[in-house]
Amino acid sequence: MYDIPDLHTLHFPEMDRDLRSIGTSIIALVPHSYLRDILAKSAALAHAFWRETLIHTAIYREWIENLGSREALPRLAHLLCEIATRLEFVWLLDNGRFHVPFTQQDIADACGLSTVHVNRTIQELRRSKLIEWNGHAVDLLQRDRLELLAEFRPSYLMC
Repeated sequence: MYDIPDLHTLHFPEMDRDLRSIGTSIIALVPHSYLRDILAKSAALAHAFWRETLIHTAIYREWIENLGSREALPRLAHLLCEIATRLEFVWLLDNGRFHVPFTQQDIADACGLSTVHVNRTIQELRRSKLIEWNGHAVDLLQRDRLELLAEFRPSYLMC
């Protein structure tokens, strides 16, 4: 999976947030001067970078809604649906199963919840037979129902 987290810094001097990796990552630094030069020479590449920026903007809007208006259960379901969709796009979803390298504290931080609330919410998703979560493996048992609960529309990811 790849991410270009700071494309906006081509036009604004610095990032307005931190960037952290939970798992092993490879980081490439590309000077803005180089990017500006190749973007000026390639309309197709400029279009691809613009599209990437629009996708990030759509994700931010979706997460503002997720954190601001959804209860814990659909909020966590939404996170799982987004992860699954993004992994599916890069062929890393295996029949609804994926690996999560993060802890319940990481999930709590992402969802704006306490770890206790995350644990209870995971248990509720298990009891509803929507997911199985064993160690670091998550199985989406009824993905369509999970997406309905989460009010998840994958179109914002533009996959």
